[in-house]
Amino acid sequence: MAGGHDDGRLEGSCQRAVPSRARGRDHQVCMPGTKVAQRSALDGEGELLLVSGLRRRSGATADPRSLGVFPRWAHRKDPAVNILVVDDSQAMRALVKRALSKISRFSEASFRDAADGRQALAAIQEDEPDLVLSDWNMPEMTGIELLQALNDAGISVPFGFVTSEATPEKYELARAHGARFMVSKPFTPESLDRALEGVV
Repeated sequence: MAGGHDDGRLEGSCQRAVPSRARGRDHQVCMPGTKVAQRSALDGEGELLLVSGLRRRSGATADPRSLGVFPRWAHRKDPAVNILVVDDSQAMRALVKRALSKISRFSEASFRDAADGRQALAAIQEDEPDLVLSDWNMPEMTGIELLQALNDAGISVPFGFVTSEATPEKYELARAHGARFMVSKPFTPESLDRALEGVV
């Protein structure tokens, strides 16, 4: 990919990408099936990154602490991050939690489960988590309906999708509703880690 900045470049090439902006800097976000995206280190502050098996060059991303971005749980007595995983498949919820547990900053995270958007909404209203990872299609209430319900209730929590339906249309819809990231299935701990940089 020609031009751009070295602070957020991923190895490879990108043939189908959505142009976006982050604090005045142009970057691109790849759609499913592509190998790489060029992005700003500040994507976590409102930009949506779609990740699918990408490889990041070592040292490519700035430490969020150097940018003045701190986790919302940083000043709690118990600093462990509280994560809600929403998916109608129990096996998939277990896979997401296992992958997150392999990321060093989430190694001591506490996890909660919800089998659909309705259960997740009740869980969030009862005890707001630090992060929500949700499937898209679920019975009772879908992931995008859950995000809209949170918006309607004035609840702001870092929210993103882990889905097998990471299409450009769903990408744009998720972004319009305030999603912070979208990760396509199948995923790896590394792809989740990249998507969550600057988010938590």
